[in-house]
Amino acid sequence: MTVAIVTDSAAAVPARLAAECGITVVPMWLVSDGEAVREGERTLGELLGDARITTSAPTPGEFEDAIRSALERGASDVLVLTIASAMSASHDAAAVAVRDVGRHARVVDTMTAAGAQALVVLAAARAANTGLSLDDVAVIEINEAFATVVLQTVRDLHLEDRLDDVNPNGGGISLGHPLGATGARITATLLNELDRRGARYGIASMCVGFGMAIAGVVERV
Repeated sequence: MTVAIVTDSAAAVPARLAAECGITVVPMWLVSDGEAVREGERTLGELLGDARITTSAPTPGEFEDAIRSALERGASDVLVLTIASAMSASHDAAAVAVRDVGRHARVVDTMTAAGAQALVVLAAARAANTGLSLDDVAVIEINEAFATVVLQTVRDLHLEDRLDDVNPNGGGISLGHPLGATGARITATLLNELDRRGARYGIASMCVGFGMAIAGVVERV
């Protein structure tokens, strides 16, 4: 199984990294004085000198073209990671595209933007390139600063039938959310649970202030 990664240009993934990791970037649109151009068609100097610039999300058709192109190149499935839905219509456009493509595509709201979104996209691409799927991951630790974070992740990743694998020993609400130490707590909890189960792979994820986030795959050796 090969999973292709698609994102919007709000992630600001450098072109070199996108190429190395096989990430397809769908450009946002930039609008100035009624004229729309794709992001990347105007230089940074031009943009900095234009105070009228606004952004517009890619269309559903542009996302669909990117998804279908990835499938035609041999991907078995496509994961679309978008800028936070609260900040742009990009997620809604991607959701329409995914619905039209069918079961071989999914869209996830990263709830982040810019560099933070890029970290999520790059982590997903590197995980996809290793050939791992969620079925290979025994335990998923999600930072539970709020219950909605876990509930949203479970829904987005379709983990409803695997609730025993999500924060199996409790999350931040039950165990606490120590300032500056939650990352260590989550990682230690994950390692101990992997050892208890004799399992190999787990995911540790952390929310970060101002809408950012980070996640990593942990291998027990």
